[in-house]
Amino acid sequence: MPVRNTFVFFGSCPGDPRFSLYVENLIGVIAGARTTVVEAGLLDPAAFDAAIAAVRGWSRDAAATLWYAVSWAEGRRPY
Repeated sequence: MPVRNTFVFFGSCPGDPRFSLYVENLIGVIAGARTTVVEAGLLDPAAFDAAIAAVRGWSRDAAATLWYAVSWAEGRRPY
């Protein structure tokens, strides 16, 4: 019964010409939660916008790195 587990890696750093695309993807995901975060009172609109600006600023740092791994597991159920 074949079974495996692994990680799907997603990430980049400033040396990668696509790094800005990874950053914009991250910002897009976060920005998609803006209404929910603001309406829930977790952040006011100015603080939320400042956080997005801070991510953009961070992305210009030579040491900036964006990565995460998604767990992937596969197995076969015996019949």
